[in-house]
Amino acid sequence: MEAVITQKWVALAGTYQGLEAYFEQLRTGYPDFLDYPVEGVTGGVFAKRLPLPNIVSQRNPNAPQTPVAITTPIWWDVD
Repeated sequence: MEAVITQKWVALAGTYQGLEAYFEQLRTGYPDFLDYPVEGVTGGVFAKRLPLPNIVSQRNPNAPQTPVAITTPIWWDVD
């Protein structure tokens, strides 16, 4: 299964469907050979959520008003 998911990720990552590749990796954990720089924004871990643009919190009172770290798991992410 890992080989199939990795090939799907490779096919998606190099195209305009890069966001789909991100969600595939988030959902399955594959490919697991990716390295994230420790000095980067995530501190060496895979980002669990996408940052909200400022306009979202300005126009939507139900959106988080304080920035949420992109390494904070989303409510349905149990890992």
